Amino acid sequence: MNAARHTESFPIRAFECDPHGRLLPRTLCLLLQETAAAHASELGVAVETLLDRGVAWVLSQLRIAVDRWPAAGETLLIETWPEAASGTRIERRFRLLDGDGKVLGEAITLWLVMDLQRRRPVRLPEYVTATFGTLVGPNRPSRLDPIPALERPELEQTLTVAYGDLDMVHHANNAAFVEWMVSCVAGSLWNTHDPATIEVNYLAECRLGDTIVSLCGPADDNDPPTAVHSLVRTADAIEVARARSVWRPRSGTHR
Repeated sequence: MNAARHTESFPIRAFECDPHGRLLPRTLCLLLQETAAAHASELGVAVETLLDRGVAWVLSQLRIAVDRWPAAGETLLIETWPEAASGTRIERRFRLLDGDGKVLGEAITLWLVMDLQRRRPVRLPEYVTATFGTLVGPNRPSRLDPIPALERPELEQTLTVAYGDLDMVHHANNAAFVEWMVSCVAGSLWNTHDPATIEVNYLAECRLGDTIVSLCGPADDNDPPTAVHSLVRTADAIEVARARSVWRPRSGTHR
């Protein structure tokens, strides 16, 4: 077994899909998280291990690129590996494959370790760097492209962080952020297009009961259709996340 890489297999169920039978972006993010957690456990730095030491993994940045979204009834294989580690950040990458081993897409994630008492990132603990250092060597984490501020919001939704949105750190799961953002896109776009890329910068926590406004508007360069997203916490007007999504015309078949 190659400890540097880990693969999980997931059957795609109908309730995990949109009305067109394709895997929902929120579900994909949860499956990425589940795969990363399984590998972290295998390496000895599981979620529970960090929680016992008063810290936790938190996602800082995400970039998903999907050539074809898997459909209900298919099997999705997710392969993951740590790419780099330095200072305060771990870069973890993913490859998405169908049941026949054909590549469907990829993802890049940048992770921080958060002190649960102070609720702020800290330098990677020595036991974390020791674990990942042997796998990634001197590699430095990537710098993902910056996401512009949303200048012309055209759509708006207001929501409240619910119990089902929370993770083991008692804040909103990163997948919930993605759902809040892409659900604000015009329904007419969802009917004709699929997300090709989704990029997210996670900027602040959301807690149970927080009221969040999801804003969406077109990017300056809107060919192919591109949206910029912003999530704002109403209590203090803090932007808790920013994202960009690029869309491609939907093909006439699932497979």
